Amino acid sequence: MKRSVLSLMVVGVITASAASPALADSKWEDKAKDAWIDGKAEATLLFNTHLNSFDINTDVQEGVIILTGKVDSSVDKKLAEELVTGIDGV
Repeated sequence: MKRSVLSLMVVGVITASAASPALADSKWEDKAKDAWIDGKAEATLLFNTHLNSFDINTDVQEGVIILTGKVDSSVDKKLAEELVTGIDGV
């Protein structure tokens, strides 16, 4: 009985350690995707001549873009939202 419990514990530890690299790779890939989306959002806002992109900050968490900062009007706010919503992966 002791031997079978020990065997199950060893199998459980081996299985858990084998899954850990997969989780680490997944987190790394998610962060890389978020960084790519953030770069695209920054570039999209920068190249739009109607907005001052230096007053708009972007942050991406799990594929969701969060915009903070100041714009001159509600029209500019809506424009910034629409521009980043059109980015692949958002």
